[in-house]
Amino acid sequence: MHGVEDFLLPGLIWNHNWLSKLLPYSVVSDIGVLTGSVPGNPPELTGNRSWFCIRIRASQRGNIWQIQQSWQLTGPHGVAPELYQRA
Repeated sequence: MHGVEDFLLPGLIWNHNWLSKLLPYSVVSDIGVLTGSVPGNPPELTGNRSWFCIRIRASQRGNIWQIQQSWQLTGPHGVAPELYQRA
């Protein structure tokens, strides 16, 4: 693989769905942030892995917000701390 400097690392995306009467500020502030835990019952982390908030979807249905927050599992060696904010 002469000249290849990058490769695909299979991973996991964890989704959390919930309903709320208000749209929480965290739906904006959590995007692009690393965290060690996520809601629900995700797999246990090993090594230097973290969860990286990659997407939030929200739609209003009447007076209720339907929210989905998604986190991507980082690689086994984690990420460079200079690049991303930690929760």
